[in-house]
Amino acid sequence: MRNSIPMLNKLVPEPGMTMNWLETLRDKHIDTYRHSLRVAWLAEKLTLKLPINEAERQEIVSGCLLHDIGKLVIPNEILDSIKPLTNKEWGLIKEHPQLGAYLLRNENIGLTTMNVIRHHHERGDGTGYPSMLKGDDIPYGARVCSVLDAFDSMVVDRPYRKGKPIEEAIAELFAHTGAQFSLPIVECFASMADQIRIFYARPVRSEAGDQGIVNPSCKASGSSS
Repeated sequence: MRNSIPMLNKLVPEPGMTMNWLETLRDKHIDTYRHSLRVAWLAEKLTLKLPINEAERQEIVSGCLLHDIGKLVIPNEILDSIKPLTNKEWGLIKEHPQLGAYLLRNENIGLTTMNVIRHHHERGDGTGYPSMLKGDDIPYGARVCSVLDAFDSMVVDRPYRKGKPIEEAIAELFAHTGAQFSLPIVECFASMADQIRIFYARPVRSEAGDQGIVNPSCKASGSSS
């Protein structure tokens, strides 16, 4: 990450203008922007069913909205590659959670939101990144985001593959509980299958992602639950 800091500093909007980050991401890589909106929409629905308070719920949704903001630093040719990534390219991709936390360090963002951004690629068995946290050591919001991030990545078409059917993607989440995902979170998410199916019947790779599927007033809270 150290070598990326000069590039990061060039990207920084005025402090306190959190939504400008999403506009910057939209202009830089539209598919990542739309993915972020969809993951935040899923988080808005799922967190209503989880045993958390409203302040934590809002922070988790904000974290899901901003979880991939570190990809502002990743070249588009890597993000869009249809070829297997080199070790160097994969290493750069794996820096995006820390890069995102660094980019937002001067924003009024709560600890829960920041933990979602920094730790949404941790795995229950400790083989994730960047900190190789295990099980309950992974912040709860990051565990929520990891399920939604993986699900959306599975069901949406990519240039190099078709998305999985929703039922197959949910089965894949269950198959990787324990080692990767939290079983109670996956079970709760699976209970929303009908609602999810309706949402993904929309053209999720095109205009649906640009028409406010997440409330545009959704901003990162300053609390640190």
